[in-house]
Amino acid sequence: MMKREDGITLTQVLILLVIILIICAVSTYIFNQHMKAEGETDIKANMLVIQGKCNVSKEKADIVSTQEQSNTTGNKVEIAEEESRIYGKKISELKDSDEIVKAFLALNIIKEDEYESFYVLSDSDLEGLKIDFVNEKGAYYIVNYESGEVIYTGGIEGKYKVSEMVNDVKINTVQEVKEEESSQDETKAGETTE
Repeated sequence: MMKREDGITLTQVLILLVIILIICAVSTYIFNQHMKAEGETDIKANMLVIQGKCNVSKEKADIVSTQEQSNTTGNKVEIAEEESRIYGKKISELKDSDEIVKAFLALNIIKEDEYESFYVLSDSDLEGLKIDFVNEKGAYYIVNYESGEVIYTGGIEGKYKVSEMVNDVKINTVQEVKEEESSQDETKAGETTE
């Protein structure tokens, strides 16, 4: 009589190995999807930070310009030059010399007649705006100071503009905030007189 040996057969080992490989593949896929989503969220947040900083910089530049035009000596607001500077290089200046800009412009996200309004932000421009991140590899952030629009040349799921990506969040310009505050003050003043 032959003695039956206990242990794991080759078939059982192979089945166990296949199960482990499937678990590893699924885990890797889920991890990569999570990391991609996190990266996209970071880019959207970066775009909102740039939008806010550029709005403030533009408002300060407008204040300085108004003060220079009026030449008033009283009640002048002191604003440091770096705080009121418009950062970036016009996209029209880079359209023929920068490969990233060329590739982006080929997508026709920005019309040619708008090139003068958009500024490409280099890493030093982001630093000048006191922003503590840099451009993503192979991509730039582009801003229109007049409209407040920020564009990411890398795109996320076919979207490039902050207004397309974060349509439920609106960043108000300083002027819009002042108007809202003054209307609230008027409402409160009306309530107290009644």
